[in-house]
Amino acid sequence: MTSAAASSSEPYRGRFAPSPTGPLHAGSLVAALASFLDARHQGGVWQVRFDDIDPPRAAEGSERTIIAALRGHGLHWDGPILYQSKHSERYESALQTLWQLEYLFRCICTRTT
Repeated sequence: MTSAAASSSEPYRGRFAPSPTGPLHAGSLVAALASFLDARHQGGVWQVRFDDIDPPRAAEGSERTIIAALRGHGLHWDGPILYQSKHSERYESALQTLWQLEYLFRCICTRTT
């Protein structure tokens, strides 16, 4: 933990952010377990947030199977499950601020380049 995090009045916040593109695989389970144990060790909270911002790759029912797998392995989160797609206005606002401060640059890359 950094000194800034140690001096913060906010509790430690760990999170697991799977993409709903299929069932939970072993590598993601290891990542979830590591972040869960770290949050508990720090006396903080652990959240699940679905990175559901790529609809073409989303698989029907994958959120349900991921949630069931986490529960089945004894990983219980604090608070409601979050969805990245429901916070796009916040992200747009932050991007506008960064653009105005000239902290961003344009990129013409595509998924294929």
